Amino acid sequence: MRTKRSTVPHKIIVSDDVRFLTAGQICERYIVSAMWITRRLASDPTFPKPLKFGPHTRTRRWVRADLLAWEKHRAAWSEVQHAKRI
Repeated sequence: MRTKRSTVPHKIIVSDDVRFLTAGQICERYIVSAMWITRRLASDPTFPKPLKFGPHTRTRRWVRADLLAWEKHRAAWSEVQHAKRI
């Protein structure tokens, strides 16, 4: 007996904090150039690494939650540096 396949698409439930950003979206968010991202990846070990989708692709995406955590870390570090100067 042949079973009937469902025509209803499956919904993938993803947490609200898992959102992927492109390099262009990061440039808009921080008002920087694409070269800034390249330099940050090379020089700042705390900057989130992008995910690559596929072994032979140049497509990179950053997890939004990772970037938000990095922003908080940078803000806290900046406050500490400012307090040291006072």
